[in-house]
Amino acid sequence: MKAGTILVALIVAAACISGIVWLAEDTGAVVLDSPKPPPKPEALPIAETGPYPKAVLPEKVYEFSVMAVHTENSHKFIVKNEGEAPLKLKIKGTSCTCTLSDLAKDEIPVGEQGEVELKWEPHAPDSMFEKHAEVWANDPENSLITFPIKG
Repeated sequence: MKAGTILVALIVAAACISGIVWLAEDTGAVVLDSPKPPPKPEALPIAETGPYPKAVLPEKVYEFSVMAVHTENSHKFIVKNEGEAPLKLKIKGTSCTCTLSDLAKDEIPVGEQGEVELKWEPHAPDSMFEKHAEVWANDPENSLITFPIKG
């Protein structure tokens, strides 16, 4: 072999080894964990034996009708407790960018009622929308209450 060929082979080999060593070195870069999603709210416990609460919603769906883009509107749904024990409520979430405000009451005594306010703001023109919000309840027959809106 010629001395020039050997020299070129050695230079290439040295460059490859240097590249491998460089890639394997700890660069000191900090790798951040990806953000963890917020914990999903859990359902409320339901008593094994009665007396039980009974959630009653006089209004099944609210029709917002026609709304202009970036115009907020809201509606308060009524939740009655027609059971024999206090009705507990906890926000689960929404299917949209609508806002489910804090519950007026997180516990509704027997024979009383509470309000659940839902706010909606369309962000783009749409001929029709149907969304909903959900609230956990300790009612054994209605443990997840859905508040549908459309317009």
